[in-house]
Amino acid sequence: MAESTPEHRNTVRVLFYGQSITEQSWSKARCRGLAQTLPNANLLIENRALGGFASQLLFRTAETDLYPFYPDLLIFHVYGAHDNTKDIIRRTRERTTADVLMMTDHITKDEQLTEETDPPNSRPTAIFGTIS
Repeated sequence: MAESTPEHRNTVRVLFYGQSITEQSWSKARCRGLAQTLPNANLLIENRALGGFASQLLFRTAETDLYPFYPDLLIFHVYGAHDNTKDIIRRTRERTTADVLMMTDHITKDEQLTEETDPPNSRPTAIFGTIS
């Protein structure tokens, strides 16, 4: 990805895959961040998320949606049976050369709020550059 130059623009295939959380507007912000971070790459980005499809269903649709796209980077989040999630990742590793960025589940309970919030002790993070 980062080896692209103005004279040699490598094509980088990026796939967002998962459920409705992956369909939301944050993914468009990540696309803009990728374009800024990799200005010399020829980015081919698709979001093939399927709202309401738990891992038990995505396991089946990945056969036509994920593996044939042959992404260089897979950005993935899904709820559902963990064994199906593991199988999707395993098959991605077997059938592609993609790097996989797994998004963690969002916090739903106050007791899950364990991140440092004291400004001197915390650091802002972003997956791909600055969020716009």
